Amino acid sequence: MSFFEVEQATTRLNRSELAVPGSSPDFFEKAAKSDADVIFLDLEDAVAPDDKEKARENIIQALNDIDWGNKVMSVRINGLDT
Repeated sequence: MSFFEVEQATTRLNRSELAVPGSSPDFFEKAAKSDADVIFLDLEDAVAPDDKEKARENIIQALNDIDWGNKVMSVRINGLDT
């Protein structure tokens, strides 16, 4: 039988959250340089239905290419039927 010790993660204080529309890639670098603790890239309400496919591509590229530092990142997704 093997055992391992699990260490508790340090608590992180998130003071501010910034929503960035996935259809506005010009805002991604600005968001990465902001003082916000949490950034969520939005694919839902902030993106027009006709722009959703391109917004998905924008977000994938941004998550791979931009240095987000120590920010907590999330993506608010939309339905796959849109």
